[in-house]
Amino acid sequence: MGRTGNAARARPSGQRETLRQRNIKCAFLLTEELRQREPQRGSRWHLDEMHIQVDGVNYWLWQAINEGGAVLDILLQ
Repeated sequence: MGRTGNAARARPSGQRETLRQRNIKCAFLLTEELRQREPQRGSRWHLDEMHIQVDGVNYWLWQAINEGGAVLDILLQ
């Protein structure tokens, strides 16, 4: 019979180390790719303000929205 439990599913330490090294090398490229996907900030934007209530507590939700309708930033106070 085969082994059962977590020991049977554990990865060899060499494989885990290889994944970690790959993540370190690719982190910069992934960060740059994600930054390029951000909505471009145009010359026109507006601030949207909304009152919300969560579990009986009142909050203000602020959203900066660009001219294309994309949310640039969110603040919950």
